[in-house]
Amino acid sequence: MGCCFRIGCRRGCPVAELTAAVPRPSPRWWVRGDLDGFLGLGLDNLIQILLIVALCRGVLGYPDGLIFGTILPATGISLAVGNVAYAIQAHRLGRREGRDDRTALPYGINTVSLFAYVFLVMLPVKLAAVGQGLDPLEAAQLSWRAGLLACLGSGLIEAGGAFLVAPLRHWLPRAALLSTLAGIALGYIGLGFLLRTYAVPVVGLAVLAVILLAYFGQARLPLPGGVLAVLVGIVLAAATGLLRLDGPTWQANLAQVGLHLPVPRLGALWEGRDALLPLQQADV
Repeated sequence: MGCCFRIGCRRGCPVAELTAAVPRPSPRWWVRGDLDGFLGLGLDNLIQILLIVALCRGVLGYPDGLIFGTILPATGISLAVGNVAYAIQAHRLGRREGRDDRTALPYGINTVSLFAYVFLVMLPVKLAAVGQGLDPLEAAQLSWRAGLLACLGSGLIEAGGAFLVAPLRHWLPRAALLSTLAGIALGYIGLGFLLRTYAVPVVGLAVLAVILLAYFGQARLPLPGGVLAVLVGIVLAAATGLLRLDGPTWQANLAQVGLHLPVPRLGALWEGRDALLPLQQADV
């Protein structure tokens, strides 16, 4: 064992005393800021769920039983399972690396994929089925099954492509990988909401100011930034007449509220192939 050679040290203390192991930080399941992030993630997914309802009702013409009894319960389960799985992965990574700043990737609904499935898969299948004389409700079921199969196919492609991530990251520059994501985020996601903000400036700009103060200005607010932005938006929308409460519509929507447990639909998933094959043949 060597001795200490620090300037001014006369004890001749062993080196082992100076190289004592520093305790590695351990990740925690809940830290400051997680509440605000959780509320922001919940608000984002709530907007996506409202978009699903609007597209399924207005574009695809799905009945409420299919939307609220089958589609939305499965969506809720996927969001819960996905976020828990990502949180476990981040916690394990933090323990393995001895770091306490690892953050779980937020799991949610992909807006671009949602539009792609609706307008490029499900809507063409429904229009083709109706054109062949099928009942609209049966055509809706057929298009929903086609969407299930298409979603499964894209998931299998992503799972297979995961084994090619390391070589791609090694050979492709990071700018090339991130530019696509940035373009999609700006063009398909951010720009639409930004234009809506300026379409109703009294409400939109006020809410935008709250978000900027909370997340970029580091201002101390009485409530989490996401919650305060929603509350400010509701109050301003009600004060300016943008928030309208239609009695019959409100009652019809409340009638859909209830416990809807997800049910496995493996048979419907397999039946979706009968809808996609004729569509592919027609495209050829």
